[in-house]
Amino acid sequence: MMSSQLLSSAVSLLGLWILFHWFYRRYRVDLLRERLFTLRGELFDMAASKEIAFDDRAYKLMRATLNGFLAASPRVGFLSISLNSRRFSLEDGGEVVDFRKEWELAVSSISGPAEGKLDEMIDRMDFFIIDHVIMASLVLIATIVPCLAWIFIHRFGQQIALRCKRGMSGWFDKINSAAMTTGMNSATPMTPG
Repeated sequence: MMSSQLLSSAVSLLGLWILFHWFYRRYRVDLLRERLFTLRGELFDMAASKEIAFDDRAYKLMRATLNGFLAASPRVGFLSISLNSRRFSLEDGGEVVDFRKEWELAVSSISGPAEGKLDEMIDRMDFFIIDHVIMASLVLIATIVPCLAWIFIHRFGQQIALRCKRGMSGWFDKINSAAMTTGMNSATPMTPG
């Protein structure tokens, strides 16, 4: 009996791992790529509408960064970033250019709404990468998501419950009535304090 339950559990865990590793992870990579392609399309549209020029340094830098993430998207993950966080280098051994320094130099020649749009694109790109790293990692899903849910519930739970209660007061009244009846019928008398 015990061995059949153990075997069943092992097969179930193996099935979940296969679903996560081969199917869900591929979905997350495709989602990341789709989001990055959308950003690249928005960047192209900005240049096509002459908000920035195709030969602007900022356009070239943003496009190169997006293309780099698109090329590396199957390898972007929690483990690869964790293991390489000390020092990133190119596959051919070359050094990585400091993005922030290059970006500030590139946008120094751009002013007005185009600079704000480009900065917003970088923020969205960074969010897409963080979202991918967290949601494509079984370890992070199992740790960070429950922690964030707990923080969210403790921060906003009472407000959400009050709004729900207003909309579903009849349902809550039924639950409260059942609890009150159970408490009144229990062998332990309810006493104040």
